[in-house]
Amino acid sequence: MKNFSRAEFLHKMNEHINEHRITEPVNEHRITEPVNEAAFPDWEVSFKAMNLSGVKLHPKNVYKVKARGTGEAIRKAAKLAGVKDDQWIATETNFVKKLA
Repeated sequence: MKNFSRAEFLHKMNEHINEHRITEPVNEHRITEPVNEAAFPDWEVSFKAMNLSGVKLHPKNVYKVKARGTGEAIRKAAKLAGVKDDQWIATETNFVKKLA
């Protein structure tokens, strides 16, 4: 077995990678249909009284959203309330109710 210098090793690795590179698009058969959000259940979310970065949340405000699960429902309700970016994680919920 021959010892290679770092430059020779990198050159041989690049040659090997280029020989085995995939030239076809990987996601050729990707599904391009939009997600049917109407199929998601409705949720009602209410937040505890708090002030989060200037956004006042109050338990009397109930937000109705369509979501796949509780986490997504809380995130969407926080966005409707005006909470910015990833700050929805800091919210405290009064209740999260899945509607039938």
